[in-house]
Amino acid sequence: MLFNNRISYSNRIGDIILFILLTYDFDVTYKAGAKRLRKMAKICENYGVRVQNSVFELIIDTTQYTALKCMIVELI
Repeated sequence: MLFNNRISYSNRIGDIILFILLTYDFDVTYKAGAKRLRKMAKICENYGVRVQNSVFELIIDTTQYTALKCMIVELI
């Protein structure tokens, strides 16, 4: 898991660790787009390190990946 920029690997046997570069872009000319942009950044900050404004580096396991994917699909 990745919290406060510290990495701790799960003790479960068989976990696959994923290294992901996540990027996104939303149309911010409307309020809804700006709100969505902020929510996406907040979600990503829980899973990784911000490299640039809309770019994150993530080190997560498959369970975290599934949870992240569900949150992103729900947001979009």
